[in-house]
Amino acid sequence: ITPIAEEILFRGIVYNKLKKIMKLGPAVIVSAALFGLYHGNDVQGIYAFIIGALMAYMYEYFADFRMPVFMHIGANVMAYILSFTGAAVSWMVSWPVCLACLVWAVGSIYLLNKDRQVF
Repeated sequence: ITPIAEEILFRGIVYNKLKKIMKLGPAVIVSAALFGLYHGNDVQGIYAFIIGALMAYMYEYFADFRMPVFMHIGANVMAYILSFTGAAVSWMVSWPVCLACLVWAVGSIYLLNKDRQVF
């Protein structure tokens, strides 16, 4: 439920309102920054900023609100698994997994943007 509610607020309301008053790129950055601030601490804020920008991009690319919702659900599931697998596993796995997912996300956006320019 939380990813759906947050996506309705941040992509459905905030991002769509920002797109009406500014260009697409700044709207993505501002909405991602607000999403990061909403998460309330430095580590989650940085992660939320990055994933917020990626979700706004996916929303624009596919023109489908379900895409950021599915991405948000996937990110929350991954964070839950990494948080509750035990301290011994979590600290060894979390950074490599997060880095791999970030590389995968950036690579995916690069390939998608080659196919169809969103920005």
